[in-house]
Amino acid sequence: MGSLNNYNNATDLVIGNRIDTEDGTTLMSKIHILENHGHSRSESYPFLAAAIVLTGGGSAWAQGAAKHEIIPTATDDVNTLTITHSCDAAGNVAIMLDDSMFTCALVPGTTGQVATQLRAMTFADPLTDVTYAITGNGNDVVFTRLGRTSIARFIDIGTITKVTVTIVHTTIGVGVGDSFDIHFITPSAPDATTTYQVILWKGLAGFEERIGTVRLVKTGAISTLEPLAIYTPRLPGGTRVSASLATLAGGTNNVSISLGFHIY
Repeated sequence: MGSLNNYNNATDLVIGNRIDTEDGTTLMSKIHILENHGHSRSESYPFLAAAIVLTGGGSAWAQGAAKHEIIPTATDDVNTLTITHSCDAAGNVAIMLDDSMFTCALVPGTTGQVATQLRAMTFADPLTDVTYAITGNGNDVVFTRLGRTSIARFIDIGTITKVTVTIVHTTIGVGVGDSFDIHFITPSAPDATTTYQVILWKGLAGFEERIGTVRLVKTGAISTLEPLAIYTPRLPGGTRVSASLATLAGGTNNVSISLGFHIY
């Protein structure tokens, strides 16, 4: 299919299938992207951690010597759920992953049989479009996803099944494992009254490509700054994102930032 910016050739227009994702080239793929832009869960990085401090160069509009990593290259996040009590009666349990709830219907069985039932289920999160890889053996059910810490929780709904578990956050993931783009930069603590230029980059250290820029101005004493809108290309899952800073004043001024994004 040709670019959506060029409708001159009608044969370029391929409707596609309703299950097409952002990885396709059909009109349905583009509609999928637009739907996620308007109705997916917003995210931020760092999550439950301090903003990243950027340092500018020593002279006017000189970038600082370092590109500061904001979103690291993604690594696997792993939770291991171990069944410690059998299912005594048919009922539902809930498994929370990344604060999304998966309701699982169980039938009576031993601890190993309960684990087998759970390993046979699909854990596809409609809020984040993520499907967890499920592995394990014996009494263990192992949930793996690429990127972003996903702390697991377990609930015996109504205490009907009597199933109990232990959960170990086996490996803490970092980064963003799914295709994403950045919508906002939230600045904080600029240390000088001047104009700041924040530049975003993608790629490994030493091989970065610029993906967007935004400016902010500190005109006087302030305590907070509003998020600044920015548009970037859609980035493959696992992409490392860094940022550099330059200022009108120079003098190695600082500002801290976090990034607002959503995944596809």
